[in-house]
Amino acid sequence: MAKDKSTIAARAVLYARVSTEEQGSDDHHSLEAQLNEMRDYARQKGWTVVGEFVETLSGTRRDRPQLDALLELARSRNFDILLVHELSRLSRSVYHTLDIFDLLGKHNIGFASVRDPDFDFADPTKRFFLIILAAIHEYYIGLLKMHISKAKRQRARAGLYNASIVPYGYAASGDPQQPPTIMPKEAEAVRFAYEKYAAGHHSHVEIMELLTESGYRNRQGKRFPKDTVADMLGNPFYMGKVLYRGDHGKAEEIFDGLHEPIVPEALWESVQRVRASRRSASRAVQKPYRVYLLSNLARCDVCGRKLRSQASKSGPQYYREMSYERGYVDCPHHSLGVRTEVVDRQIHALVNAIQLPDDWQQDLAGQLGDDEETAHLQRQRQSLEAERRRVKEMYLHGDFEDDADLYHAELTRIRRELDSLPTLDQLESLGAASELVRSLHDVWPESDPADQRDLLRLMVREVQVDVATGRVVSVQPQAVFIPLFREVPLLSEREFGVFVPTWTPAVATDVLAVDHLPPLLQSPEAGSALPFVSADPLLPDPGVRIAPALSRALTLCREAGGVPQTLVQVVSLERPAWPADLRKWVPAVARTATLDEVLTASRDSLDVVSTRYVLWDHVFNASQPSDPAGWPKALAAALTTGGVWYSIEVLPTEMAAHWAYTFFPELWEWARARTRDLHAVFGEVQSVGLNPHVKRHVFYQPIRLSVAVELAERRVGPLAQLTDQAYEQGRRQLQTALQDQGADAIIGSEFTLIEMWAQKGKA
Repeated sequence: MAKDKSTIAARAVLYARVSTEEQGSDDHHSLEAQLNEMRDYARQKGWTVVGEFVETLSGTRRDRPQLDALLELARSRNFDILLVHELSRLSRSVYHTLDIFDLLGKHNIGFASVRDPDFDFADPTKRFFLIILAAIHEYYIGLLKMHISKAKRQRARAGLYNASIVPYGYAASGDPQQPPTIMPKEAEAVRFAYEKYAAGHHSHVEIMELLTESGYRNRQGKRFPKDTVADMLGNPFYMGKVLYRGDHGKAEEIFDGLHEPIVPEALWESVQRVRASRRSASRAVQKPYRVYLLSNLARCDVCGRKLRSQASKSGPQYYREMSYERGYVDCPHHSLGVRTEVVDRQIHALVNAIQLPDDWQQDLAGQLGDDEETAHLQRQRQSLEAERRRVKEMYLHGDFEDDADLYHAELTRIRRELDSLPTLDQLESLGAASELVRSLHDVWPESDPADQRDLLRLMVREVQVDVATGRVVSVQPQAVFIPLFREVPLLSEREFGVFVPTWTPAVATDVLAVDHLPPLLQSPEAGSALPFVSADPLLPDPGVRIAPALSRALTLCREAGGVPQTLVQVVSLERPAWPADLRKWVPAVARTATLDEVLTASRDSLDVVSTRYVLWDHVFNASQPSDPAGWPKALAAALTTGGVWYSIEVLPTEMAAHWAYTFFPELWEWARARTRDLHAVFGEVQSVGLNPHVKRHVFYQPIRLSVAVELAERRVGPLAQLTDQAYEQGRRQLQTALQDQGADAIIGSEFTLIEMWAQKGKA
């Protein structure tokens, strides 16, 4: 049996650390205080201290000489216990901490902490606690940096300088709350440089030479370097201003200083004009760095790739889908952009809705102790691991021999889904994170844009955006915040850790830029695709001679150099033909057909084909051709060169904010398993030589709660395919909502229709 290192005589090594800022402190963080407490602790345990390692460096750094030497000693197993004063002395990074403890574990080295006397690395329970503790320390450092940044900005706003060394020409006053004072001789050199440069006849190098020739020297008694001259001539401090530069990516700001200026403002601006004319403008007068709330968070909801944050020449800022520039052609929204304020407005509304109840601590404890939650997480992880093994086995058996890209894409997808699952350790760290969220409602409105961006990054790892309609489609929080996001009334969890905004009618009016339809107040007798779409808002207006969508298809065909001869509409009893008066399109002839007739038509025989909801109907109509994946190929073969296939479709996965998913979660699983999404349809159409032009129509249509109940009780469409248990559970939730809110209550909902004009190119 292995011996317990915490109770027997063992060789102990002590590690003490302070950061540079803590070095002179006299509290428990000081080096001597740490060492004394560790020596006493080791003496009480009966351990022999065989080494002491002392460091004066930040705990966020991994490359520390004394720590490296200690770990090298551990590799030789020349001690048994590593003793620290507290975990933060060892490291303030969760990744570094785990890396260090992985090494100790491999070499059978124990760990102890004076501040955590019950902690033992060999105990799995305590190892679990270590990860939580390390995560909290790293989280603390992130917040500390944020608060330091805010404090520095506040000093600048108050007119005080932040750097420890004041600019040449000034001397520190000795009081950090008082401005620096002018050094007359140095100030004379500064004014000399400004006056000479403002004349416009001298470069930075020539100013350097003139200063030297006139007897001026820097503080070290040496000639001024060129870079020092350049910095001097661009520093607004000399005209009585204070420049604040935040962390990387934050905008520069200039505030009025409390100190006395050395050069007049007019002279300083003259120098800047000269420098700008020579294309060497100082950073202080460059365009300010633009702050984007969703920078590095926003992704296209179709292809999943990051959106680029950029500003147009005229000023407005955009989130833009730019994967086409990187060689991808599979996104129907390539090169489209949405104004940042349209999307940011929705994010602000969601953040303002994040509030913890007064008894959040009890709720939190309940969530952390939820065995069902833990079991669900474990099942998801096991399922994805099994799927990864199957894909690899298929690859070894040659199933991906003709499509290696598909194999790698599948592995990437599985890996991404695994990464999105929170670990048990992260869930346990929720307590620390919730402290931030509790005060977020008060902090957020008062924060500047850069701080709002940083706060959002603490909570969120991805936001999917529909750049065509300007919608926030989903929000994926950092794993530790998942239980908290479940409490946000404007969000519904469609998949584990994936939250969809479900706007109330009042909020939707303010934040959504999509088409708003009147509320659905009566149960429809029949619909285009119940329960998702009750009526088709894209039907041509009464009295039109030809449906605009068909006219566009004919126009595309003619622009390709052809003369349209045929326009075929696929119709059914539920979907009669649209108006198609072709008198302006002679010699084109309009006729109707079944889908099977179109799919079996002769090659190169049809100029324009129109289909409506054939993919949706296929799910419920066994009489239709059985392989939707083969339809694009057959249609492409039937089209002439330049011919166009027009289609309008209901794709259930493109309307995640629909009311039906909120009450019937299994309906979302059905949609993912049985129907295609826009990305898949777009790719299939491209693969057969058609060039698709897609228009996504999103409609916000609230629904009366009593009407939702009626539709559910009719069990129409996919509701009939749910298990009885899943259906009854959803129906009970609707009935409960009806009792709580009343029959006339209006709930938010959205639905989506996809239009596509796919044109056949030359072979």
